[in-house]
Amino acid sequence: MKRFQIIEIEWLDSMSVCGWKREIDVPLCSLEEMTHKTVGYFLKENARSIMVIQSFGLGGDGQVNSIMEIPKGSILRKRILK
Repeated sequence: MKRFQIIEIEWLDSMSVCGWKREIDVPLCSLEEMTHKTVGYFLKENARSIMVIQSFGLGGDGQVNSIMEIPKGSILRKRILK
């Protein structure tokens, strides 16, 4: 992928429940509840993760904002958007 291409990543997130519950009342989350989509500008990747950003500056000084790093083990699908 090229830097600043717009990409969509579908990924699995961890879920948590706060507060005291009886063990038998704690349901397993569905796959749909744990699945999320992120759209952003591709910044970089390594063997472990992909990094996307929401915004980047045009001033040429490398300013980026709203950085999100998604572990590759959590990624279900990715695609480049036109």
